Amino acid sequence: MATVLKPIIKISPELKDQLKELVQDTGKSEAELVEEALAGYIARQKAIIAKVKEGRAAADRGELVDQDDVEAWLDSWGTENELPAPSSKV
Repeated sequence: MATVLKPIIKISPELKDQLKELVQDTGKSEAELVEEALAGYIARQKAIIAKVKEGRAAADRGELVDQDDVEAWLDSWGTENELPAPSSKV
């Protein structure tokens, strides 16, 4: 069962108007929409943090990609000779 909290959240009038429009368009309550938005935000932030931790651990293991290789790869995007993504030299 969900915990019922009555926090005070201050949002801009513009955002409040957009939320009211979503309530009308979706038939969901403000609370449902805010909970969905917060759950999505938290999930995205957790995924970002996990990727950062993964990257730091790889760097600690010496798994680094040369900047010149990355730039050459990016420069090749959209060309006939697109390069494969560079990998670490470990």
